[in-house]
Amino acid sequence: MVAELKRLIVSADDVGLDPGVTAGALAALADGIVTSLSVLVVRPDWAETLAAVRASGAPSVGVHLSLSEGRPVLPPDRVPTLVEDGRFVSPRRLLARHAAGRLSAQEVQAEWTAQIERAQSVLPVTHVDGHKHLHVLPGLVRALGAAADARDIERVRLPREPGVGPRLAVRAALSASAGRVRGLRSTDRIAGVALAGRLRQDSLVALLAGLRPGTTELVAHPGSPGPTLPSALVREGMAWAADYGFAAERDALCSREAREAIDRAGIELIGWHQL
Repeated sequence: MVAELKRLIVSADDVGLDPGVTAGALAALADGIVTSLSVLVVRPDWAETLAAVRASGAPSVGVHLSLSEGRPVLPPDRVPTLVEDGRFVSPRRLLARHAAGRLSAQEVQAEWTAQIERAQSVLPVTHVDGHKHLHVLPGLVRALGAAADARDIERVRLPREPGVGPRLAVRAALSASAGRVRGLRSTDRIAGVALAGRLRQDSLVALLAGLRPGTTELVAHPGSPGPTLPSALVREGMAWAADYGFAAERDALCSREAREAIDRAGIELIGWHQL
């Protein structure tokens, strides 16, 4: 009997959140084990971000569908339940609106469709996933499926990581069947969600050594701190960025030890376009 292959997609998330995040992701793509970029298109420099991603030649590019930390692609008056003063509401306020039934799934579908279209106007898009995994909230999965179908997207991330708390991971599992959301393809499992901002060389090597057969997506958050990272994000109210290990994640992904761990474990690195 032939042993099942271990296939791994390594995704750099939040590309476009800040120029330093984009720079770190592109470095980990060029010099490390990153095989896929997940791009936000709701930040002020979205055009520059998409141009940089296109120039990188990344074979797998996903739209990091967002309902927070930016401005909607659609005019704010078309998505009133998603915004306040022209910007997306904070993640906490968004969840409160969702819990109270005051978040319009129709507006979410329209906005996510527009986000995918904005990215597709510049480069090929292989898949979609969600900023802070909000795409798997109950009631929004249908909006996700409709937005993806409208733009001919066939692949989606499902954040179902063993051992991760129930709030979103379990909801994703409940909304999925055999790794699918309304016909969209996904990986067998995901890793790295619980280590967001804390992925280091030793934890990465351990994760690679323990990788199970099948297809796994490793979610990482590399960055290159500089004049705006993390200070600009903190000023915008993203206090979490102050202690986030952007550079450490980048360095781990670019380390010789990570490459050696992949070789020892017999892992095949792939992109979303190969799923």
